[in-house]
Amino acid sequence: MGFPIKTINILKTPLTGTQIAELASRLKIKIKELVDPEYFAYTKRLADKDFSSEDWITMIQNHPQIMKQPIALRGNRAIIVETPTDIIRI
Repeated sequence: MGFPIKTINILKTPLTGTQIAELASRLKIKIKELVDPEYFAYTKRLADKDFSSEDWITMIQNHPQIMKQPIALRGNRAIIVETPTDIIRI
């Protein structure tokens, strides 16, 4: 569609706690919902745990691979991209 794209690899450029919280807010989800429930470490160790938002932020910061991705941002809008055509929604 001609929009410039800036890619951020969260494995190489870690997100701050504030960025993680803002991302969840933009997506209108809880911070724990940023964690991919299909990621093997999640299903084995975290699925039935009840952590605080700060705990989830710490886990995402220390293990960014557990976060759902890719996530597209444009202005104040954000979506979790599950299929290539999802990007049209943003």
